[in-house]
Amino acid sequence: MADIESMQTATTAVFDTPELLEMILLKLPMADILHLQRTCPTRHAAVKTSIRLQRRLYFAAVPVGDWDKYNAGDYNPLLMAEHSMWSDTGNSPWHMLQLRSYGGVRPGGSPRIMIDFEVNEAYCSRSKAIVPLYCETTKDASWRQMLLTQRKWPIEVRLCAAHVRIEFEGLPISRLLAEGTLASGSTMGDVYDWLEHAYMRKVGAEEQRGKSAGA
Repeated sequence: MADIESMQTATTAVFDTPELLEMILLKLPMADILHLQRTCPTRHAAVKTSIRLQRRLYFAAVPVGDWDKYNAGDYNPLLMAEHSMWSDTGNSPWHMLQLRSYGGVRPGGSPRIMIDFEVNEAYCSRSKAIVPLYCETTKDASWRQMLLTQRKWPIEVRLCAAHVRIEFEGLPISRLLAEGTLASGSTMGDVYDWLEHAYMRKVGAEEQRGKSAGA
């Protein structure tokens, strides 16, 4: 019993030491750290006070001189993966938005993040009940505070329609629905809100045209 209590005391001492806890958390996969900081006050405090953990979780941008150290040109793994907020779950009457392609620097222009999202065309052109992309309880979710990339560049985003292809110089491309530019340092939540509003505007316009045609 004494040995067990001694081990528990030692373990508690380790996790109560900010420097040691930071080193341990930095070794974990990103998804695990996100889960821990959501469910444990001690881990949450560790992330709040550690710039290294904040950069690891894309909560903080990386200075230009440290880009190589942090692979700051990489995109947020949650954006690249089939995250429930970004991909088709099969549980919605219309498809969630999906990242299809991404770029870097526009030729002859300033550096910027360029990303294209696609939504299923079948759900863009007919009247239907609109289901919110995310419920009210997720408005404060951790993923919404995360950066798309740790380089603080403007974000050029486009919403395209899939499954309706237009041939351009022999190559199939998606039909453009909306495009815009967000400020440097915009988060995944900012981009997702833009996409939702752009999609809703598209659906509203399609439905209005349908009503006008039937009048």
